[in-house]
Amino acid sequence: MKHQTAIWVKAIIAGIAATLVCAFAIVMLSSQGDSPDLSYRSADYRVKVLANGDLKITEHIDVKLNDRDKPWRQLYQRYKLDPSQLTAITDISVRNTTSGVTYTQADPVIPGSNTNGMWDSTYANHWYIARVDGDDLESYDASEMPSNGTVELGWNIPAISEADSLGFDISMTFQGVSTAYDDVAAFQWEPVGTTNQVPIGKLTGTVTFPKGVTAKNSWAWLHYEGTSTTSRDADGSLKFTAYNVKSGDYLDLVSMFDVAKTSGVTRHETGEYKDILMAHENKLEQAWKESQSVKAKTLVAKVTIAILIAIALVAWLIISTVFSRRKAACPKDVVYRHDPPDMSPNNAAQLNGVLDDADEQTNARALSATMLSLASKHAIRILPGSSEAYNGVNVANADPHALSAAIAASPVVQGMASGTSDDVTIVIEPASDHPGTRAQLNLCDSEDALLDFLQTVGHHLNSRVFDMSRLRESIGDWKSGARKQESMIDRFDGEFAALGATTSNGGSTIAAAICSVIFGLGCLILFTDNLAMQLALILPVAFCMIVCLNLKRSVGLSDTGRALAMQVEGLKQYLNDFSDFKDRGVLDLALWDRYLVYAAAFGMSEQVMRQLAEAVPELSDPAWLDSNASDSLLYWMYRPMYWNTGFGTTSAAAVSGAVAGTSFAPSSFADLGTQLGAGFAQVQDAVETVLHPVNSSGGGLSGGSFSGGGGFGGGGGGAGGGSFGGR
Repeated sequence: MKHQTAIWVKAIIAGIAATLVCAFAIVMLSSQGDSPDLSYRSADYRVKVLANGDLKITEHIDVKLNDRDKPWRQLYQRYKLDPSQLTAITDISVRNTTSGVTYTQADPVIPGSNTNGMWDSTYANHWYIARVDGDDLESYDASEMPSNGTVELGWNIPAISEADSLGFDISMTFQGVSTAYDDVAAFQWEPVGTTNQVPIGKLTGTVTFPKGVTAKNSWAWLHYEGTSTTSRDADGSLKFTAYNVKSGDYLDLVSMFDVAKTSGVTRHETGEYKDILMAHENKLEQAWKESQSVKAKTLVAKVTIAILIAIALVAWLIISTVFSRRKAACPKDVVYRHDPPDMSPNNAAQLNGVLDDADEQTNARALSATMLSLASKHAIRILPGSSEAYNGVNVANADPHALSAAIAASPVVQGMASGTSDDVTIVIEPASDHPGTRAQLNLCDSEDALLDFLQTVGHHLNSRVFDMSRLRESIGDWKSGARKQESMIDRFDGEFAALGATTSNGGSTIAAAICSVIFGLGCLILFTDNLAMQLALILPVAFCMIVCLNLKRSVGLSDTGRALAMQVEGLKQYLNDFSDFKDRGVLDLALWDRYLVYAAAFGMSEQVMRQLAEAVPELSDPAWLDSNASDSLLYWMYRPMYWNTGFGTTSAAAVSGAVAGTSFAPSSFADLGTQLGAGFAQVQDAVETVLHPVNSSGGGLSGGSFSGGGGFGGGGGGAGGGSFGGR
């Protein structure tokens, strides 16, 4: 249960991490392309329509400056003067909100080599206004007779190579903007014209009217072809937001209000204008919306289809993953199995790895169980501790009782038996050397492969006795030994493949994942200018895909595998319930040996040893072990715990400290699955180092209500025609 919970937690964490990475990649990808040297992160306009029809404008702008060949020294805005729309610009002020410096007026100057040396000390922190004459700037006097032309309002900043954010407040009054008719006063204000080349991330505006003007006696329309919103406050003031104003885009506001609320408007026209302007704007809005109808329907269709595809992909991923896990799971109707499964310890470990989804531990468990199986068949002997601890002891003694007595009499063994050594010593029995006697061992292919490997190591070390540390060290500089070890692993894998217990699995999940990736790429292309839709459609599918890929099972069970899996699960359940061990006689030592072998294959060595000790009191008596079990694997699993209590004692007091009900704690030698697995894992690392050495290569019409629906195209022009720039 804990293992399965860990798998789910790992999968969810991977899904979250992948989703965050995917979101970051999408955002970064959407910001790629030619990044302008100068851009406005945001521009907020606060506009007050005065009683005389003039506009009192305050801009709050956030400027981004990218690095270029030379420093930035000057920013400016240009507006078009037109006696019929904008007669003069007055009441100017500029404040650097980043530095807190209020700029003062100075004569216009264009940065150049003659000013660079004293720019910050002489020219910076000033603003200017001038007429534009080709590449030159000429003095501008707002009191002059209105005429056509372009004026530049600029401000000098301290030289800077780049800036992620610079804030400025710019105030000015646009004079002569409105025209008074017999019924209404009207104006068209264009803060951003088509000549502007500086993109604006987000442009917002708030426009208030003279006293007495409300939503009932004023009307307005926003002309903008991009994404925008419009609304009105209770006092009748207008609010609008435009997103992603690109170079060459225009944005203008058309408005009219009750002429009775005006006073001193300089420009008058006879006749009534309300119905004329209303009809004109309605015509523009209707034409725009009709032209956008197909585009809107297409977008809705694309989004709908994309959502349906996303839902289908998520369903496919989940269903295919569930089926892949079911195909790798053992049938539910498992009953206790008292006998070992009809397969080798290696195959049992491999099949258990499929059932438990424990790929990281399967090989180590297979090797451990096979090693124990060789010991149970008397092909090898396994002793706790390093081989050096047995110096002076004839560990090749064929009499286990005599060997145990000799070991117990050696003082060096005391610390080892109390659990201070994690090493394991291997002794190759003489019966393994002769073809005739070896045939009598009845070894399966994996056992034969491991014994061949151990004999090869013994020949290389010129010793029948060696520990895992010496084995690991020898492999480190012994290339043929490393290849022999790889050959052994191949034989282990081949034996399991020949069992025919598994089939390939999870292909449907892989196919769904591939389609999900294609879907994500399609969304990036289909919704190029819509980051929100990209994120909303791609991220849920990406999360589900990663989670399902982590949970899917690549290996499933065949019909043969399901039958064998029931044997494995049946024995595991039996071994997991120690109370049922009492149905076995203690003299069935060969069967107990096999239980310990398969317990190692299932990763249950220590647990089963504890339960056996509780169920079979005789295992707590060293004298009984010497007399009855010296020829079994059980002997070498339990007897070393009592070496330091006196050899051959039958006193219960002598072993009461070692065995006390549920507090039974075998020495470090008990969990051979862990120790042997760790040893072989280190050997495998050494093999990889030798064989693969590191080298050097590596909607309806608004009717002027200005509420909802946003702006529409078909406009352009108006007072200002603003364009921005910098030097």
